[in-house]
Amino acid sequence: SLNSKSGEQQFQPLSLFQLDSLYIVLDLVFNTEAGARSRWLGVPDCGDTLYPFSPAMDSGILPVKRSVWDDVEEFENDDHDGSADGSFIVPYRELSVTQKANLRQAKKFCEALTTQWRDRSGGNRHQEVIQQQQQAQLQQLLHVQEAAQRQKAFSVMCRIYVGSISFEMHEMQVKEAFSPFGPIKSLDMSWDSVTMKHKGFCFIEYFVPEAAQLALDQMNGVLLGGRNIKVGRPSSVPAAAPYISKLSQEAHAYHRVYFSGLNLAVTESEARSVFERCGAVRSMQLAPDGKRGHRGFGYVEYVNAQGVATAVAQMNLMQLAGSYLRVCKAVTPPFALQVPAAGSEPAQSAPQAGRC
Repeated sequence: SLNSKSGEQQFQPLSLFQLDSLYIVLDLVFNTEAGARSRWLGVPDCGDTLYPFSPAMDSGILPVKRSVWDDVEEFENDDHDGSADGSFIVPYRELSVTQKANLRQAKKFCEALTTQWRDRSGGNRHQEVIQQQQQAQLQQLLHVQEAAQRQKAFSVMCRIYVGSISFEMHEMQVKEAFSPFGPIKSLDMSWDSVTMKHKGFCFIEYFVPEAAQLALDQMNGVLLGGRNIKVGRPSSVPAAAPYISKLSQEAHAYHRVYFSGLNLAVTESEARSVFERCGAVRSMQLAPDGKRGHRGFGYVEYVNAQGVATAVAQMNLMQLAGSYLRVCKAVTPPFALQVPAAGSEPAQSAPQAGRC
């Protein structure tokens, strides 16, 4: 290459690919097998590094391949001094017509090799980029599917089926009977268009799965309106069973209890002091309400499992400020709708606004 500032010729070491191509050129031009790198004339004494030829190649002049020791002997017999870097000057000879034709073919051959090498290396890099993009898209798709399945399982866990309801009971009466376990998100009661009465069953959806679990545990078989009602899970539970099981397993890593029925006049600090009687409390969170402070339910996380067992055994159905508390072990982890990272350890839950 030519330095644009000084005008001096600069030499750069050849790559292995360029070196192999150069050997092919020399073989085609001189019809001989390429020898050791140091045996080509016009190259300084540079060990294992081969430098490109001078611009004389473009004019059809190439160094002649001979024995290095013959060149040294010939040079020493002349009245010339060697250069300071240990190299020696070798005269160049004109190429024959056949050699010039071979040189043109060799240049075309090397250009074709270079094009193939660039296409191949560029194609590999392009293929790697495509594979990385496809892998990222697949991971994103799996993450979205995982989040959707967790959302579906969470929603199913919030629902219960109530059957054998007395035909004399109204929808509001059923709602009042099941509201102590947590605020009800929706109550879907099936009605007969002919008799204009309900069909004796309904579906109730809570805001959190623990409220549904409490209602299932404490209301099944209870006498209500003169009939023993039946409380169970809806038929959609089996389809979401794998993710329900996954959420339940994640919940075991935390020492949390769920409570409802807290009197709205009781403050968070007062409620915490009551739960601390069962063990050391790591955190407590009441479901916030902008108007009244809280909504009467929330979560308490203990330092160990003993605090959870004591709270469930002693505080369930305990009267506090005129209201009966409902307490059970949490069946979901904190931030249940978030997909946990692969191999991540359970983090200690911190109070977050709106988490309940």
